[in-house]
Amino acid sequence: MILESFTTRKYVADDKLWEMIKRANNLTQGGFSSWDDNAPVLVPLLKRILARAREVRDWQIYFYVMGKALWYIGRDDVQDTRFAFQISEMFHQAYREGLAAETTRFGREYFVDTAARILDLYMQYPQIDDVKMGQMLSIFLECEEKYGTAWNAGNYVCVLSVGLLDRDGELIEKSKKKLASLDFDSWCYICYYVRPMLKYYVYREDFDRIEELILSVSRKEIPKKYQWCYQQCEQANEETLVFEALAHCMDYGKPELFRKIFDRWPERCRNPIEGDIVTCDALLHAMAGDLSRLEEVIQVAEEDDRKYQENKVTPFDAMYWFLYWHLYFRLLDRHGIGFVRMNPVGEIENRTARVEADGRREYSCQALSEYFGRKSDEIGRQMSRSRSKFDYGTMKKSHEICLRL
Repeated sequence: MILESFTTRKYVADDKLWEMIKRANNLTQGGFSSWDDNAPVLVPLLKRILARAREVRDWQIYFYVMGKALWYIGRDDVQDTRFAFQISEMFHQAYREGLAAETTRFGREYFVDTAARILDLYMQYPQIDDVKMGQMLSIFLECEEKYGTAWNAGNYVCVLSVGLLDRDGELIEKSKKKLASLDFDSWCYICYYVRPMLKYYVYREDFDRIEELILSVSRKEIPKKYQWCYQQCEQANEETLVFEALAHCMDYGKPELFRKIFDRWPERCRNPIEGDIVTCDALLHAMAGDLSRLEEVIQVAEEDDRKYQENKVTPFDAMYWFLYWHLYFRLLDRHGIGFVRMNPVGEIENRTARVEADGRREYSCQALSEYFGRKSDEIGRQMSRSRSKFDYGTMKKSHEICLRL
């Protein structure tokens, strides 16, 4: 349930609020697919809950629902950007009015949580420049110091990402220290310790610690009190962590470490893809020579293209997706696959296509690579203009070097 902290009437004084909270929880009793399917009803309901909570000045519910809503509307199948920035404005107004001082410790924890989620939101959009990012980071650090509890150490996952993007050593080390102090009774040990630390140790080029982290998860040697994560976290497996480590190597320009990690777990990329197809994973399999499930992979490329057209992915994520597909089709061309059947959202020159007897159109892998490359380059240039410490060109070159393209 999306508002699981309010499943009883004990902490909800207002009748209207209680009825809306009950309905939101009823809509989210199933798996996450039901949450996404119910978005057309659930998103407007969350807006009404926030409006009512502000009207009756129930700041505990107000800040709690802010944090929960920001997480929910950031899901791939929801992606309500307008609502996310509306919540950002609501937070800034509450910050200016000092409303966190008027609520409970629980409410203040979620006030800090919302500040971190807004920082993460801002990082995704090139419209937010260095000045605005710096202001939001300062607000988070101020609020965390003033109102944060040990629980809020989990919010440094977002801060670590900002620090790594900016290559800010002081912020990176502060985030690492905070995450290491976290009590994982309430936070997933895999998502809020192992995966962030994987990023950190890739950045520091510490292969031994990377290997140690991945093996601790695959051998189920994490602390016993946190092993509940294996039942709830889809990332609690060796394959996912290996692929994430390789992706971070490409992000941070670590080709030697990339090769070392690949050589330690070569079967993860060489064996046929199993389960759901993830964009970056498909790229790494192609790099290793595995071109299994090619038609399904192409469908994922089409879906990624369509999601961006429908504003169901953030620009920052889309930049990476399109870069991966640019490189993927270059690899297909290298493997001797000249044409594939695909329905791109945008226009591709007719001279690069051929029409089969059934009327279906195929495009050259070279043309598709250029198509996705243009899309990635456009977003990347925007990000580089707004973030002085982000160099898209260097990042793209790093991917090419790691993949030996």
